Amino acid sequence: MSILDGKVVDALALNNKKVILAIFDPLPWREYIIETHISALQNKLNDYLDFIEDDQISQRYTRDQYDQVVIRLIAKYNFNDKALYYLNIAKSAIEKAGCVFEWQFHPLSEKDLDGYMDLTDSGPRLSRKDLDKLEKDKYIKLPEDYRKFLLKNNGGITRTEVEFFLDENRYTREAEARCGIDVQYFYSLDRIRETYDKMISEGSITPSFIPIACDSYGDQILLQSQDELEKGVFLADCESRTGENGLWIVIKITDSFTEFLKMLTPFNQY
Repeated sequence: MSILDGKVVDALALNNKKVILAIFDPLPWREYIIETHISALQNKLNDYLDFIEDDQISQRYTRDQYDQVVIRLIAKYNFNDKALYYLNIAKSAIEKAGCVFEWQFHPLSEKDLDGYMDLTDSGPRLSRKDLDKLEKDKYIKLPEDYRKFLLKNNGGITRTEVEFFLDENRYTREAEARCGIDVQYFYSLDRIRETYDKMISEGSITPSFIPIACDSYGDQILLQSQDELEKGVFLADCESRTGENGLWIVIKITDSFTEFLKMLTPFNQY
């Protein structure tokens, strides 16, 4: 669990007469994602304050066991000036509610970087029958390399923020023409079904595209069904529509899911 999971406490502990509610934050403070990051954190803090106000702590600890409630943000990436500005505003608001808000940075080690494609927060383990049912229900055929990926990792978040790059001439959004496109998280099977049904009902994509991940803007990373002539991984710009059918603009990233994974690299936090 992390800052991306709403209505849930990531961790709850009692230490030295303090109840500590931890928030695990895997997101960077880079400029292109910082507004999304702050919004996610704000929502998470509001959920924690609701949890405290509703006295849900009493389900774990009695009132005589603690004197103080601490909300602790544990961040994977260091804080820049804009992040610290927001955190201090949040600190003042939380203190008015009678709680303590603190934050700490845990830097990445070389070991973390070596395993940057290890996924956390994955869904329940899948079987081949689960994947067969998806194919049958949606009239699609998953590439074998992606099937193996789902059987090993039912979606999840990379331990280190990752990004990939497109040829500038093939991508029109200026803010991203000069920087990488991040992968916020890979979809679990349930999320694939949910996102697929939503996009089809809204007329955003053709049925042969399978949503497998998204970036921090909400743009969709799609996989083409194996029974189509043009196979590969594509990026759908959710803010742009084209043609009479009003479909999202779709740009090809690479020819296969395996090649897409090879394109992902950890970036240096600044």
